[in-house]
Amino acid sequence: MTAVTSKEIPPRQVDWPAFASGDVLALVSATQPWGPAAIAAAQIAARWGSVLTGCYLDPIARLAGSERDPTLMPLLYDWFEGSEEIAGETGFAAFAGSHGVHRTRWMTLHSGLAHSLRHLGAWHDLAVVERGMLERNGLDEAFGEALLDCRSACLLLPAGKPAATAFLRIAVGWNGRLEAVRALHAAMPFLCRAEDVCLFDGSPHHHGHGGGQPSFDPVTYLREHGIAARRKPFQASPGAAGADLLEAAARMRADLLVMGAYGHSRLQERLLGGATRFALGHAQLPVLLQH
Repeated sequence: MTAVTSKEIPPRQVDWPAFASGDVLALVSATQPWGPAAIAAAQIAARWGSVLTGCYLDPIARLAGSERDPTLMPLLYDWFEGSEEIAGETGFAAFAGSHGVHRTRWMTLHSGLAHSLRHLGAWHDLAVVERGMLERNGLDEAFGEALLDCRSACLLLPAGKPAATAFLRIAVGWNGRLEAVRALHAAMPFLCRAEDVCLFDGSPHHHGHGGGQPSFDPVTYLREHGIAARRKPFQASPGAAGADLLEAAARMRADLLVMGAYGHSRLQERLLGGATRFALGHAQLPVLLQH
């Protein structure tokens, strides 16, 4: 096993410079008025000094979920009148400017959720999606499909009013897998500003992945970057990791849950009921996901 050593660094409040000028993507469901994803993404982009991309997915393509039946799509596009996309680039730029964001892009895509997020995620650091966009039958599966291929972290917002994005109390679901490491790293811009960070540790061991891989302890990693996190042992009931994790986050009164997405195969998730699948369908707080 390769040892990783570091000096003890006292926790302190710091900014996370790696994402200071990153790209934030809002998958927009409404422009009249602007939906929760646009508002939350604008708040985050203003805080990070990011370029903000607004992407309107027309509702007919969203109904399709993904390109499983491309022959049907041209007929659906003929029916779609596109009233929501009229806001366009000028309207989005004005909206973003009112939130303090001055570098924007705007696009309208006639493709499914999974296809759009897969491609846009390759050049964005964070994608913001609202739960209401996934409520139609099959769209949660499309979003799960996109998470497997998407290279960016995804912030899934609960349905309803836009959530505050200060995220002062953050729960981190930890199982020691690489997906959890990636999610922790993606959440650093939020974690460095939080007042309370609790890591719910359900990994079989606290240090390393085993098999000769480098050792990684999440609490030490956070401390090295000035973030004081408390660790709580987390033992989920068989097949109920998602429900138990959401319950733990609720007891903490967390306003953000950070977790790796799809540590198991999609088939195992369907058969066994994985934590990602449960969180997608039941979370009542924002969830930051990364595969």
